[in-house]
Amino acid sequence: MRLLVSEFVCSGAWAQESLDSSLVAEGRSMLLAVLRDAVKIPELEVVTIWSAHRERFPVEGVAFQLTRSPEEEIEILAELAAWADVSLLIAPEFDGILTHRALLVEGVGGRLCGPSPLAITTCGDKFELASILQEAGILTIPTHEFSPAHDHSTTVTYPCVIKPRDGAGSQETYLVPTTADFDRLHPGWKKSSLLRHAIWQPYIAGRAVSVGVIVTPEQYRYQALPPCEQTLNTDGRFAYQGGVVPARGVDVAALQNAAIAACRQVPGLRGYVGVDLIIPDSNPAEPLIVEINPRITTSYLGYSRLCEQNLIASMLQADSDAGELTWKPEQLEYISSGEVRRIL
Repeated sequence: MRLLVSEFVCSGAWAQESLDSSLVAEGRSMLLAVLRDAVKIPELEVVTIWSAHRERFPVEGVAFQLTRSPEEEIEILAELAAWADVSLLIAPEFDGILTHRALLVEGVGGRLCGPSPLAITTCGDKFELASILQEAGILTIPTHEFSPAHDHSTTVTYPCVIKPRDGAGSQETYLVPTTADFDRLHPGWKKSSLLRHAIWQPYIAGRAVSVGVIVTPEQYRYQALPPCEQTLNTDGRFAYQGGVVPARGVDVAALQNAAIAACRQVPGLRGYVGVDLIIPDSNPAEPLIVEINPRITTSYLGYSRLCEQNLIASMLQADSDAGELTWKPEQLEYISSGEVRRIL
């Protein structure tokens, strides 16, 4: 089998001068973790795309093609997707980036080891996804449309969170405690391209966690992975810094069941999906869905080291009767730059 693994930042698809540093670090760490798992699978031919502007390619045993511009990268992506038996894409959801790349793979006759373009679009739209979950009776944070160009003074309640409708990586995400804070931040929001289409949500105090789910649609199978504790900064911007797996002192079944229930509402999900949740301080027994990430997430770093099987092999065995994944009896901490250490 021939597998293409493409990560948007490392491939050179994004102009160097516009890179967000957190997305660079997370993209690189996810790509390398996936490649190091994939290269261990017998009879799997693995190829990736690597920017000539980056450091020397660091994973032995993986073929790669160098690119020197975004225009060259998209041509190589199309060629390799047509050559490969299956393609695994890692990219941010904003501006339709991940959707467009998934459409390209399908357009050249390739097969995705991940969600369909429609599923990616649905998950990427935080307002649409929240509406779907609410209609299905799945607990999620109340979500409202927001535009900096309009007067929301009579509709927004405090404290609240303002974020892009299709953002990724906590970009342009703000905790707004009071009306005074809203008035102070509002002029800057008007200049933000990411907040042209935005949402606001009431702020829910609680623990931020995530649950990976491996979806095998052929068997209607949803395998939830151990919950992860998310580490976010505390400056009101919610920047993701890493996490700990497994999370301790949580209701594992409640979190896993909520994640699976949310995934069941989005047709076209496949492979690895990351579900973000909040365990509210006010009602820990009822976790709330925050969003679904239709791709590999940074939590993969911890899962890859904790799992006793090969996660990429599990994702590629969509048509086989793969058994349940098992986990090492330890606790790991991982950070977005790619470091993983054992803490228990």
